[in-house]
Amino acid sequence: MVCGGNVDIFLEPLCERHKGLYDMIEVLEHRGKRAIVVTKFGKDRFSKSLVDAYGGRWGDPMEEEEIEGYRQFFFDKMPRVLDNGVVIEPLRIASTLYIFGAATYPGILLKQPKWSISMWSS
Repeated sequence: MVCGGNVDIFLEPLCERHKGLYDMIEVLEHRGKRAIVVTKFGKDRFSKSLVDAYGGRWGDPMEEEEIEGYRQFFFDKMPRVLDNGVVIEPLRIASTLYIFGAATYPGILLKQPKWSISMWSS
């Protein structure tokens, strides 16, 4: 890095068996539901599971006791790397942003690719 710092990059395989999990991540994010993605790395294993706060599960199976141990991470804002080779990624729930007085210059706002924008004018 230019600043002299270090970066850790985690690479994981994209498995066909996880396609439904990735599709469900998009659905849950769109609905604003709390959930975590649990990825386990190891010498002879790789698994990925999606668990929502309401009991829904997708991807590789997990034991109920294990899920209970991860419930504390549903409200985290950042991913965590645990000591046992497990990565916990909470889904980020989109917030609503209200901007007043921007009706004169909507072009910049309307060009944002992932924003859903509604405009009201008096």
